[in-house]
Amino acid sequence: MTGFLLHARFRRTEKSLRLTREIIRKLENHNQLGLWCTIHLASRFCFPAEILSLLRRNIDRVGADFWVARSAGGLFARLAGNAVASDHYVRLIRQLDSTATFDVYEYLLKIATANTLSSSTVAYIKAPNPTFPQRIYFPKVLALLALSQNASQAGLYASANKQHRDAFSDPFYKSMGLT
Repeated sequence: MTGFLLHARFRRTEKSLRLTREIIRKLENHNQLGLWCTIHLASRFCFPAEILSLLRRNIDRVGADFWVARSAGGLFARLAGNAVASDHYVRLIRQLDSTATFDVYEYLLKIATANTLSSSTVAYIKAPNPTFPQRIYFPKVLALLALSQNASQAGLYASANKQHRDAFSDPFYKSMGLT
């Protein structure tokens, strides 16, 4: 279900927002897999304050699981365009002291700030994902959000916009910052 919600296209309506938040609330208190799903869904469907609140409520659980901690690292891309939220986020992940979180955070931070990206990162960003409904894999959306913060990579971002047209026109991805 999480994969479907992350990759399918939805109209951004009050009803779709309400239903996704309901799903997020139900999954959050299940097991670690539920929390992993919750973090990913929140990154697509929730506002920055809601994402930070989710992370704050679950900080101990996030740090207890490698994959959940990595998903928390991916939240940087979602919050990078908002200086206040980004500052709060960095303070929270420092509390985790998790290598898994910092590995993903630092990868996305590099995409957001580096003057030069590795050839493998550029290839990843440019590559189509034809097997997904919008021809993009959700973690790549997070990479594109990070890239959107990098003025020195404007050409790559423009190229990615053409390659991943469906994602850039998705109303939820647009609200996340893909423009």
